[in-house]
Amino acid sequence: MNVIIHWMSFSRGYHKRENRTAQLVWESDGTTLSYEGQRIRISDFQIAAQRMVQDTEVLLNELIDNQ
Repeated sequence: MNVIIHWMSFSRGYHKRENRTAQLVWESDGTTLSYEGQRIRISDFQIAAQRMVQDTEVLLNELIDNQ
């Protein structure tokens, strides 16, 4: 999330300088990002991160068991 916030801040400054509208913005509910009209809920990021950790643990365990 820190990286996303950093890039959003960077993008905001760039777009102000170029007089362009940002493509990635927080919606008013504070739990959803909007990117080019697509809504991305923060809970979806959390679920994806949890699945990646679980998948990585399974793969690491397989590597350790095969050695």
